[in-house]
Amino acid sequence: LTNAALRNFAAPAPSMERRRSRAAWRCVAAVAVATTAVAAASDGTTSLYEASAYVETDFSSIADFDTRVLKDDAAVWVVSLYTSSDECEACGLVAEPVIAAAEELGASLGVKVAAIDVTDAEVGRKVGKRLGITRLPAVYGFGGLATTNPYTGKPTRDMVEAPLSDRFSVSELKRWVSGKVLPSDLVSRGSDAVDAAVAASKGGVLPAAVLVTERSQTGALAKSLAATLRGRLTLVELSSSDAKAATWLGDAAEDDDGTASSSQTRLVAVDAASGGPGEAYAGSLKDRAEVLAWLETHALDERSTSPAASAGDAAAEGTTAEDAASSTPTEEEAAAAPAGPFGKAYAAPSLASAGEVASRIVNEAAAVIVAPAAASSSEEVGRKLQELDGAGVIKGAACAEGFAEAPCDDPAGKWVAYGFGTASAKTSPIGSFDDAKAAFDAASATVPTEDVDVLGAPDQIDAFMSRAVTAGDDDATASVGFVIFSTKDDVSVGARAFGRVVYAAVGARVAQYVVDPADPTDQA
Repeated sequence: LTNAALRNFAAPAPSMERRRSRAAWRCVAAVAVATTAVAAASDGTTSLYEASAYVETDFSSIADFDTRVLKDDAAVWVVSLYTSSDECEACGLVAEPVIAAAEELGASLGVKVAAIDVTDAEVGRKVGKRLGITRLPAVYGFGGLATTNPYTGKPTRDMVEAPLSDRFSVSELKRWVSGKVLPSDLVSRGSDAVDAAVAASKGGVLPAAVLVTERSQTGALAKSLAATLRGRLTLVELSSSDAKAATWLGDAAEDDDGTASSSQTRLVAVDAASGGPGEAYAGSLKDRAEVLAWLETHALDERSTSPAASAGDAAAEGTTAEDAASSTPTEEEAAAAPAGPFGKAYAAPSLASAGEVASRIVNEAAAVIVAPAAASSSEEVGRKLQELDGAGVIKGAACAEGFAEAPCDDPAGKWVAYGFGTASAKTSPIGSFDDAKAAFDAASATVPTEDVDVLGAPDQIDAFMSRAVTAGDDDATASVGFVIFSTKDDVSVGARAFGRVVYAAVGARVAQYVVDPADPTDQA
């Protein structure tokens, strides 16, 4: 643990000076009651956050943290990692806005807030190691899909780090949660998105609700509701200026005198039978608890089990991370196990309900290939899926015996491929195929190439590298670039996956240079 984060507070604003004074006073008080402080630390209490009723600090084990934060992707979390050591003055400065914002984040957006002292040997150190913490204080947001690392078997979830600085405040924290932590890919907008949601609802895949709004962008409340209902209901937005808006506004589009209503906002459930507007919400759209309770009446009772939960439930009460890892099948056990539709290299999640179809296909950004229930094993495609697993570009799923709803209702037992993208991209498959390889090729062709720059001349490499190592004004661009040398003109799905991952993770750019085998300059 280092005190490097204090450098962020080298030139504090006047308000930060006052917060420094208060933090310094807490340090003096802590020294005065040193015996009590040491006892509290040994008991695992969180001295900086223990006074807040809205910050969760009661993680009993690393397995408990995994279950509540990493596996439950219906919950959005903000986790503050800190140490109560007097040396970390910045930890106290960060704690103030986190505590102050916790109640409002929970009430208005359903966001849970937690604090973990990484000096706690039982839980904190293990959590810090699991998340790869390199400095303190640190505040992370968890709002993405829960998955399982295919190599370690441990749960994982995309996390976003808060930009801590001397300007870090309650308002800064709330803006970060609204703009960066809450998932933005669960709410689609526009008439095409509405058509896709209606088709999915009529097809029995997933219930849907349409929010007609005057806002130009998806609000934090809509994103938070979509996260809570992930895999149980699709929420789509339609601009009140859209030509189809009048259909969903219904009688709300006009006042009693027949003139256009000043209110152009309405939340309507999709009627699965007709594909048109169903029941309309009559309460306040500012009351999240009330809106959620109404949406729950239209959502599936149970969502499909998230990939992380289905793979990680072996960790019972008191089970450590090491115990959970030891439950992974041995090479002998794996060799003796029957091969699935993708061979033994890739264990595909099962599709046995409409909720699982929604979670693993409709709400999944990656392209998906679906194996029929009686499919013969395809080891080659399984190895390709394993190599790409974790990149989020293409995944596999397998129809369970006895499940006969789309996409598992093909009497010919064909492989089904869905393209890359959520909601509208998953309204219908891009095709049905006789074998796994053809389905894989079709699905992988939909993975975008925008994260890979294709270069055709040596001087273009110099220009690309110059751009790659030049950070922007906001320092968001990593000072590194990668060039893939290939004799093929097309960008492989592996290259596309690599470009997508490194750009999303660190802002690094990837290029592919096409080498001419007959050109000595290219060879050099």
